[in-house]
Amino acid sequence: MKKQFTNEKKLNSYMQLKKDLYNKNIRNLLDMDEFDIELYNSLTNKELMTDENKLKISKVLVKEHPDTVKNIIKDINIEKYELELDILRNIIMEQENYEKLSTEQKEMFNTTIDMGRECLKEENYNEAYDWFRAGLYITKQHIFYYYIGKTFYKIRKNKDAKYWLNKYKNYFGGEKTTKAMLYLGRIYATCNKYDEAKNIFDLANNIDKNLGNSNHYVIKLYNKKNK
Repeated sequence: MKKQFTNEKKLNSYMQLKKDLYNKNIRNLLDMDEFDIELYNSLTNKELMTDENKLKISKVLVKEHPDTVKNIIKDINIEKYELELDILRNIIMEQENYEKLSTEQKEMFNTTIDMGRECLKEENYNEAYDWFRAGLYITKQHIFYYYIGKTFYKIRKNKDAKYWLNKYKNYFGGEKTTKAMLYLGRIYATCNKYDEAKNIFDLANNIDKNLGNSNHYVIKLYNKKNK
């Protein structure tokens, strides 16, 4: 009996080592910024993959290969990663809603997004707002809630900005969720609500970390305000 227990312990140790090495190799592949669907399909022993790596792989593949992502995320721990899974599902929904648009609506979507962004860069906020509202009116795509909120943030209309950004984050939030949280956190910090700012920055940072995004700088604003 003792020998059998020892053998089982050795086997478990070996399997854990195998799993750890497998997931380390996955992380290295993701860090190369060249991870794609062919690379994913070539992987063997996918059952060894951790939820963390599944999330990062899903974020890389979600726009071009939503069906693959639906399969990857179906077994991820929903209690631990509910927000990340919601974001991935909403990105898929954003893509599916876009594909339902007519050719003319797609052209309007792309035009209003591009022109609105350009106006934001040029600090022509009234015109940016007009482009984004036109895009929302014509296409009904939820991403415009984020851009309208961002525009209000830029002109320091914090009440309006919070309304639009929260509407995007709470009901439709996909690709721009943590960016919306960034602006919401800055609004809280501007209003001297540093606890609320820290909470939303911490949450956004954790989501970005789990999805492999690179917006981890946002917490610095809170630290700077507290000095």
